[in-house]
Amino acid sequence: MFLLDESLFRLWKEDICDKEEVLLKSSRPAELAAKIAQAEKGFEDDEDDEDGDEYEDDQDDDEDDEPPKRRGR
Repeated sequence: MFLLDESLFRLWKEDICDKEEVLLKSSRPAELAAKIAQAEKGFEDDEDDEDGDEYEDDQDDDEDDEPPKRRGR
């Protein structure tokens, strides 16, 4: 069972409703606003990741499939 605010959050996240609209309909607008703000911050972080500035792509996928080799004694 979904609560009203969970459904409103989902509608906002799926870009079906505007933030102002869901906050007006919410039973706990302050809590929903905080959850939306946190999600928006997460979206900004995700957009930064897509630029490739933070992480380099691993071009050597073959080496990741095998455990590291031990150097002999």
